[in-house]
Amino acid sequence: MPALQLASNGRQKREDTIMQITCVALLLTSLILSGCSLPSRRLEPSYPTGVIGWKDHQENGVRQRGNFVLKKGETTDNGKIQIKVLNITAPDHCAESGTWSSLPNVELEFARVSDKKVLCTHTYSEREGRSLSADCGENLVEYGLLGISIRAINLKEQWGFFVLDG
Repeated sequence: MPALQLASNGRQKREDTIMQITCVALLLTSLILSGCSLPSRRLEPSYPTGVIGWKDHQENGVRQRGNFVLKKGETTDNGKIQIKVLNITAPDHCAESGTWSSLPNVELEFARVSDKKVLCTHTYSEREGRSLSADCGENLVEYGLLGISIRAINLKEQWGFFVLDG
């Protein structure tokens, strides 16, 4: 009887090992076929130098209303318009490289200071430059805000660096 029991235990161990190998192979196959890659280690940008806030100036022939670094929840205003960082989100590691969702994003809110009315809320990706009228209609034109460029987003420290054109 003990010899029969040993043979049975050996067969059970082999079957368990085969089952474990099969499960690992199925898991690896599903990861490969899903198109998702493991998140790569992101090199976070350094805090920018030369941040001037609300100050009109020219850069490469473009009138800029200012450049800003704001952390999540922080605001800045010029007495007429307020900008607030609502959220900073990590990229989707399953997104195709170079697409909007494969980059970090910052959600900004633009509000009128006098009555706190929200004029526009929009999410922008890192290194994105856009016309504000495409996202906010003409709501920001009367304040001299025409475009935005997101220069950097630091996910670890939760800040975004952006430039407003006018």
